[in-house]
Amino acid sequence: MRTHLLAIIGLLLVSAAPPARCRQARGGESDELRVKRQEVFEFAEKPKVARAGDRVTITFESKGFCDATVAIENAEGRIIRHLACGVLGPKAPEPFQKNTLKQTLVWDGKDDQDAYVDDKDGVTVRVSLGLKPRFERTLFWSPKRRSSQDVRKGVAIRAAPEGVYLYDGGQAADHISLFSHGGDYLRTVYPFPAEKLKDLPGLIWHTFPADGRSLPIKPSYQMCTLLTSGENALNIIFKDGRYFYGPMDPCHKGEHGRGATDLAIAPGRIAVGANRLNRLAPDGGSGGLPVYGPPIDLRNSKGFYKATESAMAVGLGGYDLLTNLKPHRLAFSPDGKTLYLARHIENYALDMYEHNYWQHAVYRMAYEEDKEPELFLGAAENGSDARHFNMPADVACDRQGRVYVADMGNHRVQVFTPDGKLVRTVPVEAPAQVAVSPSGELYVFTWELYPDRRDPRVKVTRPYVLRRFKSADDPQLLATYDLPMAGTRAKYGQCAEIDFWAQPMTVWLSPGQYRSMARGGTERTQDAGILLLAEKGNKLELIRDFEKEARQAVLRPEAPGNNRQRLYCDQLRGTLYVGEGGFYFQDAVAIDPDSGKVRLVNLPFDAEDMCFDINGLAYLRTANLVARYQPDTWREVPWDYGEEHDKVTYNCNSGRREAKVISGLALPVNSGWHHGGLHVSPRGNLAVGCLYLYGPAERGPRGQESIPAAKSYTPQLYPGRITKAVYGCEYVHVWNKHGKLLYEDAIKGLGTLNGVAIDNRDGLYVLSAANRAYDGKPPFNFLAGTLIKFQPGKGKIVSDDGRAPIPLSPESRPARPPDLVNLPGNAWVEGAEWYYGGVGWHGKNHGLGCGCRNTRFALDYFGRSFAPEIDRYSVAVLDASGNLILRVGRYGNVDDGVPLVAAGGPASPRAMGGDELALVHGAYLATQTDRRLFVADIGNYRIASVKLDYHAAEKVRLRDVPDQGARR
Repeated sequence: MRTHLLAIIGLLLVSAAPPARCRQARGGESDELRVKRQEVFEFAEKPKVARAGDRVTITFESKGFCDATVAIENAEGRIIRHLACGVLGPKAPEPFQKNTLKQTLVWDGKDDQDAYVDDKDGVTVRVSLGLKPRFERTLFWSPKRRSSQDVRKGVAIRAAPEGVYLYDGGQAADHISLFSHGGDYLRTVYPFPAEKLKDLPGLIWHTFPADGRSLPIKPSYQMCTLLTSGENALNIIFKDGRYFYGPMDPCHKGEHGRGATDLAIAPGRIAVGANRLNRLAPDGGSGGLPVYGPPIDLRNSKGFYKATESAMAVGLGGYDLLTNLKPHRLAFSPDGKTLYLARHIENYALDMYEHNYWQHAVYRMAYEEDKEPELFLGAAENGSDARHFNMPADVACDRQGRVYVADMGNHRVQVFTPDGKLVRTVPVEAPAQVAVSPSGELYVFTWELYPDRRDPRVKVTRPYVLRRFKSADDPQLLATYDLPMAGTRAKYGQCAEIDFWAQPMTVWLSPGQYRSMARGGTERTQDAGILLLAEKGNKLELIRDFEKEARQAVLRPEAPGNNRQRLYCDQLRGTLYVGEGGFYFQDAVAIDPDSGKVRLVNLPFDAEDMCFDINGLAYLRTANLVARYQPDTWREVPWDYGEEHDKVTYNCNSGRREAKVISGLALPVNSGWHHGGLHVSPRGNLAVGCLYLYGPAERGPRGQESIPAAKSYTPQLYPGRITKAVYGCEYVHVWNKHGKLLYEDAIKGLGTLNGVAIDNRDGLYVLSAANRAYDGKPPFNFLAGTLIKFQPGKGKIVSDDGRAPIPLSPESRPARPPDLVNLPGNAWVEGAEWYYGGVGWHGKNHGLGCGCRNTRFALDYFGRSFAPEIDRYSVAVLDASGNLILRVGRYGNVDDGVPLVAAGGPASPRAMGGDELALVHGAYLATQTDRRLFVADIGNYRIASVKLDYHAAEKVRLRDVPDQGARR
């Protein structure tokens, strides 16, 4: 009753939340996504145990319908039998009895692997009530690690009296951090602190019907950021009672989307932008202004983009490439009311930075208003007179409000009054950036930038230098400093800032580096980290190297490929493994969660995915093969029913790692980059999601020829079964511990999956990219998928999609609303035990974009599913019957939440209350059953370890219980 009252109160209070749109709660959605346990965690009758040989009877009674967990532990405290777990009540999972608080369970004397336990006297029965997660510690975090995958895009740096601000981001998340003048991390400005969230004007809020909570929507294609400053963000559209994301902005760049290009600082103000202005403040708020400002890129008219001939020019005619010119340099007037914008370029060929269009002009705008920028000086075409520029590379202001323009192509710095009158010209070779000290000294950086593709290259005789002039009014050259930069193709990746408040004067340098793919799509960042250079004897001496420090802290300073941090826990040893490859990984980061220590593990071959079994064996897969290894030595543990293969790898590129496999399991896979996952039950049964594209016209496979030696497979066809999604459809097959096939095509009619798991009763759990439909209507967020449980061979899905080999006829269409949408098509599910919607992030939904950055759920040995609810900033925990036990985590940045162990995280965390877990985008999960939950949160760029505890627990040692029966 209390739970219902709280839900009603929450719905009544919704109108008092920050600006939010509410909608009617749909009955099915509200019930499915509502927490089922009662918050009463006491025993009415403590556990009692009776022994009769191998038969052990356990009884207890709780005071409320909470969640209960029954475990059999050995003398070392390790669980040897995960006997029962779930919410008591009408849907209590077996072997609990339904609709009763008093429970009687029988343990048959066997462990999870179906072997009898001989030492019963060394066994303890534990009965626990009320799962109680608690943020334990931060793992694998360094504020000096690059978070942008595209290291050609330099870190934006701005100094202020209080410290130095760094912006890094793109392809997903945004991060703004404040460092001391000496280079020590102080705090995170963005993601916003949790305490600031409710006071931020302009955020878009959504009320979730199940509990009435209002939360801000992340208006980004990958649901990683609340900012709209870069190409990683999209427009939010509200229609028919739900939110969804508009078209890519622009030309599919939302999927690869680079974030903001620069930030500017004024007292109490931080401007961030590329495509759109976002307004922030040093305290983590917005200074009372709306966060979301107007567009600041240059569009042809009325906000629409103009197609160019560039697509055909570079052989990318298949892309709808569109032109918009983004400013790469921002500067405030001294009063913070006017924002100047320069270096407007369009890198139209996606990743080819050397192909650009320039706008040879400087723009300005009123910071507090929502009017788009207006022309200050210059024009679309270049020029060399007093009011024109050739590649205006930077803009800055002095304390008098005068505007300095680095007119690179004309080899000069132009100084103007705020009304545009030229007052000074300072000749200097190829100025790329310009800065003015509080005392009026003029500093000019020189390095090469790629010109407009229609103009000749600007020749630079002495690149990579910083020149110091007495002032613009008296341009006497006082010093020239060499910069530790190399000639790279990153001709927009370099960025520098002078910290005039440091003693001695310090240069913060982001030198840039052209992308080099390694370890499955990750970015090599050599020479790409921040360097701190202090003035000493007319030279700049290196005093700190952020990349070196990040490498010492986490061993891997580069950003994960595709922002993907797949997590795998060795259940035997407790070690957490992180796979950070873009499409594959050839080594993994191994983390000791007790100490936080990190090491790199070289895998036998480049793997697309992996998992561990209860005995600590590691399973590695390519597209079409699974091999099993002992991770202490990485020696293969062959299956009895396997195949020998040479040169096993997922990678077809140079630098790949290959291995000879004695006996691996061949998978019927012929399509796609990303597969549905793999998981091993405690009994050793292995479930694998196999992506396969079946072409019915030829009665054979059709797919990517890059998958070598693909094993063919012919699925059973029926009306409404799809065999083609984006890259194919998933077929779940199950093998036993000997490698013998148990279930073939165990769930018929699946589309795209982002996770598969199997429990000890052979229950199959799949995370479908398809949206859950409530009352036949799609959810508000069509990028979220659906977690579904089946029994092998009992599930079947039919779709009305016209691409089905045998179309669903009108008379065959089920006479009820669809259970799923966007399978593709509307879909009806037969034989599912339960559904849970709103899970994860699936980029291919509705054909919106790329699915390389995806998601994974986790299943523990108690049959509990841990499901990422990315739009709710939480993790849902469900029992084997689909009852929602609780949600873990809420919105917050890396400084929010006080952990049990402070080491490895920020020095001064802020208390949040509750479980203290702060999340922004927790997409990848793993569990160490009944001990820990691990969440990879790319939004906070860390892995959070969550301790799993209980509100109440009682233990009974069998040695204290008389044995009333004979042994077997």
